[in-house]
Amino acid sequence: MSDIGFRTKGDIQDWSQITSRTGVAYPIGKNLQGVSGIACFTAFNDSKTSIIEIRPYQEINSTIKFKSLTLQNRFRIEARSFQNKTNAANPTSFNFRLRYRLYFTLPFIKLSSKNPDFKLLLNFGDELFINLGKEIIYNTFDNNRILIGPALQINKQLNIGLTYCYQFGQRSSASTYESSNIFWLGITQKFGFKEKVKE
Repeated sequence: MSDIGFRTKGDIQDWSQITSRTGVAYPIGKNLQGVSGIACFTAFNDSKTSIIEIRPYQEINSTIKFKSLTLQNRFRIEARSFQNKTNAANPTSFNFRLRYRLYFTLPFIKLSSKNPDFKLLLNFGDELFINLGKEIIYNTFDNNRILIGPALQINKQLNIGLTYCYQFGQRSSASTYESSNIFWLGITQKFGFKEKVKE
């Protein structure tokens, strides 16, 4: 399981982050999946690299279906190692972060009578972030994300979604909070191989 993301802020040409993540998924029970992986985040300030973060992670996912509604639970533990290129006094830091996401997918409109997989979906959910570690003083509560948006399911392998994310969180200074309005454009492609059946 791999993904790559490009983030901008303000002016669309103002680069904020480049992210990449890859992991290996494995079944651990009925409707339960584990993932072990690593991520790399590069943050920019005035078009210059400011922070590089290496983030190994472990997660558990569960998927439950109630008729047409799909409910996903994801619990992830991240070990975050930072290299701060702009802070010579404190160039490195480390902490753990816990993430829990509750996410729903609801088929909204069927777009083809010939292709039942071609449909418009509605996704919505919430994700909570908690920081842990001796270097965490003020921002144990890291962020909360409220997510909602449509997705066009072309087939079972290809999905294109637009998500609105309202993010609210505490920063590393005392009594400092920040909120953001974020739009994500995501393309999900699944690859698979079918075994040939011998007759």
